[in-house]
Amino acid sequence: MALRPDLYDSFVAALPEAERADPLAAYIAHLTSGDPARRDPAARRWFAFERTLSEFAPAATILSETPPEGDRVPPTPIIEAHYIANHFFMKPDELLDGATRLGSIPGIIVQGRYDLLCPPRAAFELAKRWPGSRLEIVPAAGHAMTDPGVFDAVKRAIDKLAKT
Repeated sequence: MALRPDLYDSFVAALPEAERADPLAAYIAHLTSGDPARRDPAARRWFAFERTLSEFAPAATILSETPPEGDRVPPTPIIEAHYIANHFFMKPDELLDGATRLGSIPGIIVQGRYDLLCPPRAAFELAKRWPGSRLEIVPAAGHAMTDPGVFDAVKRAIDKLAKT
């Protein structure tokens, strides 16, 4: 995590020392575990990490040493772990290599300029290969819908596509 090493270190520090050499594999093992005592804290931690990483200007730059708690376990990290463990059910570059098949189907790709989860380069490459698409870069935004301009750009895109 070149751009947020302090956040990444706090994410990895939550793992047992023996699991820190391969944190992704360790988190996947925790998140795909059938044991709620192992899975749920990892899901909360992953969610907090991803949430912080997704915001252009997060309130905190590191995760708390005490794990986030709550009644509801966020399902997104568990689903993401399933996809990661299965290589997203795709061959490498399959999405980009098949983008031309979308042809003239209209689409608007809304992308935060400083998105650390889905870097702008990926959106740029997709737009180049999808003839019917248009790429809209939101200047001062990351990945979060709550970042300034992202929600409005998505709303404009939906309104425009609904008229086509």
